[in-house]
Amino acid sequence: MTDSHLYPRYARPRLVEALADTPVVFLNSTILDWYFRLGSTNSKVNEYQFNALPVPTFSDKDPSVDWKSLVKAGQWVKAGDLLYSVCNEPGVMPKPVQESLIEMCQQIQKIETARVLKNRSERSQLAPESQPIQDAIDRVLFKCYGLSDEDAEYIHKRLEEML
Repeated sequence: MTDSHLYPRYARPRLVEALADTPVVFLNSTILDWYFRLGSTNSKVNEYQFNALPVPTFSDKDPSVDWKSLVKAGQWVKAGDLLYSVCNEPGVMPKPVQESLIEMCQQIQKIETARVLKNRSERSQLAPESQPIQDAIDRVLFKCYGLSDEDAEYIHKRLEEML
């Protein structure tokens, strides 16, 4: 028996592109910003720090959720609430949640790429139209990590104090 079944014969570009955006979702999140700041004294990220960042396990469970229509309509709070409701196992992210967070992150990237920044302080904050998307992403990520709304509130407060 050969190991040919381990090697794909072709790559689906859209799938590869989407999976490549998964780390961007996490690296721009409030929870990992807070986590990183707990153990770092500077802005440079070393490989050991990057490798130590906690990431949920991705599940092939595919709960039926219609997130695409909400994201397409820009209904970020409703999309976040729907995704929040399917994250029922702490430390596990269902596939539709991963896919939707990637799509939401890509929306933020489009908005931020189009911005013209006039001064340095503008770089430290998202555009007003990006912030509700990031807030929805953060809420879902907190739930995937098994944290409550109260935990999220505490982390937001502590992060503000750190900055």
